[in-house]
Amino acid sequence: GTLNGPGIAGITAGIEYIYENGMDNIRQKEQKNIRLFYEMIKDEEKIQIYGTDNLTDFKKRTAILSCNIKGIDSSAVSDELMQRFKIETRSGAHCAPLVHKYFHTEEQGMVRFSFGHDTTSNQIRYAADILKLLARE
Repeated sequence: GTLNGPGIAGITAGIEYIYENGMDNIRQKEQKNIRLFYEMIKDEEKIQIYGTDNLTDFKKRTAILSCNIKGIDSSAVSDELMQRFKIETRSGAHCAPLVHKYFHTEEQGMVRFSFGHDTTSNQIRYAADILKLLARE
């Protein structure tokens, strides 16, 4: 068959990027990013954050945080974030029905924020401030 040239080129570029930036550096920046976002939203009464019992063990977390604004459908929150504020998130069931059964979010879904190591602290602060604004509205 035909080789997947774009796929091979993409994998090569990805590996080179990791070598240039260092896996540990990338991971540390992602941990810093998710900690900043969490710290900024954790005390907002109307925001429900989902995860394990120890949400603050950032060494075991990825740079992803799933949450909801209590009582609001996750799709509506995600749409509002995109339409009004150009913040892209993922809403819904995330192909994980057992997770949603566990958290009782089968109907509401969750809003998932994902931060890369190249996401700036200003972008994270903006996303957190806007999420808190929507929760208060």
